[in-house]
Amino acid sequence: MELGSSSFLLGHWCSELGTLTFLLGHWCSELGTSTFLLGHWCSELGTLTFLLDHLCLELETPSSQLRSHL
Repeated sequence: MELGSSSFLLGHWCSELGTLTFLLGHWCSELGTSTFLLGHWCSELGTLTFLLDHLCLELETPSSQLRSHL
């Protein structure tokens, strides 16, 4: 009987460990997705910042040309 109980507990523990491993794998997958999305968002933000700087530069150019004429 003791051996049966031990086997049952060992099986239960292995099942729990398998579930934990599955959840850990799922969490790492979700984390990878989040990291990818964050990287993509930062890339988009960087592009936006670059375009905004470029726009400001474009806006600055006519005023500097205007100042040079004055």
